[in-house]
Amino acid sequence: MAKHLRYMTRQTVTYGLAPILSRAMGFLLLPLYTRFLSPTDYGSLEIVMLMTAILNLLVGLELRSSLLRIYLAYEEEDDRNETVSTAILLTVGVTSAAALAVDMFRYEIVTMALGNDGAAPLLQLALAILVCTNLSEVLYTNLQARGMSTAYTTLWIVEFSVALILNVAFVGWARQGAKGILLGQLFAVGGVAFGLGAWTLRHVGLRFSVSKVREMLGFGLPLIGVSVSSLAKSAADRTVLTALGPVSEVGLYSLANRFGTVLTVLAVMPFLLFWNAERFVVVRAQDGPRIISRTLTYFAFGLCWGSLAISVWIDEVVQLMTTREFWAAARVVPVLVLGYGLAGVSEFLVTGAFVQRRTGHISMASAVIGVVHIGLCVALGRSFLGLGIAWANVVTFAIATVAAYLISQRYYPVPFELGRIAKVLMVAAALFASSRLLQVDSPLLGLIMKMPFVAGYPVVLVALGFLNEGERRQLNECAKILWGKVHRAAWREWWKR
Repeated sequence: MAKHLRYMTRQTVTYGLAPILSRAMGFLLLPLYTRFLSPTDYGSLEIVMLMTAILNLLVGLELRSSLLRIYLAYEEEDDRNETVSTAILLTVGVTSAAALAVDMFRYEIVTMALGNDGAAPLLQLALAILVCTNLSEVLYTNLQARGMSTAYTTLWIVEFSVALILNVAFVGWARQGAKGILLGQLFAVGGVAFGLGAWTLRHVGLRFSVSKVREMLGFGLPLIGVSVSSLAKSAADRTVLTALGPVSEVGLYSLANRFGTVLTVLAVMPFLLFWNAERFVVVRAQDGPRIISRTLTYFAFGLCWGSLAISVWIDEVVQLMTTREFWAAARVVPVLVLGYGLAGVSEFLVTGAFVQRRTGHISMASAVIGVVHIGLCVALGRSFLGLGIAWANVVTFAIATVAAYLISQRYYPVPFELGRIAKVLMVAAALFASSRLLQVDSPLLGLIMKMPFVAGYPVVLVALGFLNEGERRQLNECAKILWGKVHRAAWREWWKR
């Protein structure tokens, strides 16, 4: 168990480098975009990208999830290679055909959406990016399925770095505006898709299997409902808030959401990138249910500790990074962080349904929850604006968590450590509530004075008996090894003197 958990931690850290650097680079590009792009450019680009996102719901076929499941279901390398080759050909064929069909009517489509056809070239570029992106996702998934996390992260960083350099060149130097952003993405994604695609096909061969297409579609098509629900939930908050409140409220919520998603970028996404493939391996182990149970306990611990850190320090961080008119956004962040933490847990809990190929149940539940979320946004947003929208997220993801638990337990029962998870949640909530009683005028002083509330989290858990006997023994052994290394280093330093 300890060896497996160390492996999962190492893989999660490796996968986490890409989204962390992506978020950092995204902040670096904001001054460039706001200087050289007008609000009209931003609006046109956003609508064009939304069009391709909607199109991808229909043609993406959820092949990434399907490839992971079908690939890991086979033991023979020949079957696995045929699965990868089939997924590549299916993705390129379906996405290219759909993109060409939409491209034929790009002027009419853009005119209906924007009132003029000026953004038609943007739609054409976005469609080309869609084809390359879908292909690269299948290729990245192949690396993920093979456990090649270092290659995955390295290529991802190279792709994003190239896009960053090209965006600076096209937008800042060539003054191409929104078109420059899409050109940078096209060359970066297309280059990786072409190079990685050539390498992949050289290793797996060029083959197509109708039976494997049926397998992938049977697994992936029901998940389209999940994607539709996710898109609806991600767009509902700002849409409803725009209709109910002033523009300033939308701005405060958007800023709060940027801080709230830090937990997703640093913890949820890296872990799920690894776990989405690893879960199909774990279930084949003799003690698979026990590993899944213990993994959720530690995942919940990590999420709660990260959520506590963000929530305790958010007032000081917002004050240091923004002007006074934006400080009100800090009150929404802890609620958003709670919602995104629940979203991460619900994503983990669908493991049982995924490994047993019961994706249709998850899809139907997601569709219903999406409708409920929109209603909650309208009801709570009307009374509490941004704070109400944030609580709508919490309620929605809480329902999703319960639904995922019930569905997965029905088909793949796991003895989850619910008592330990409850202890993790209650200690975090108590420490956060205690930190709110401490009010400090200086942001820097506040960061220092609130540190015990964050650093003391694992200490309080240990004092309350959170660790079991095996965990205590493992920690004692690690402590002895660490102390031995420190003692030997100190002795060598003394001997030199």
